[in-house]
Amino acid sequence: MLGTSGEQELAYNGEMDELVFQFEDIYKEMNKLMDFYHYSFTEGKSEITEILLNGDHPMLERIHDEMVERFDIPVDTLTMKSTQPGADPLPKSLYIALGLGLKEA
Repeated sequence: MLGTSGEQELAYNGEMDELVFQFEDIYKEMNKLMDFYHYSFTEGKSEITEILLNGDHPMLERIHDEMVERFDIPVDTLTMKSTQPGADPLPKSLYIALGLGLKEA
């Protein structure tokens, strides 16, 4: 489906309950990972202080809101602006590819 920017956007047409269960599992795993980092990896000396959410999932805004509600740390997303005056911002679907490309630079 084409979005307002003229770019192709993904949309989910299935049952929301199915996604809710999948997201619940992901949030539990994230919590385990943060606990491992805090208690085992850093022996209680350090903890995760911020989450950077990235991607082009059709429900990214809802995921962001849920993470803000569940975790007691800031959840931020990336917004990339063009370096060219008047140019459109880079689509979120290209952020990962850009990051991988910059990694090699």
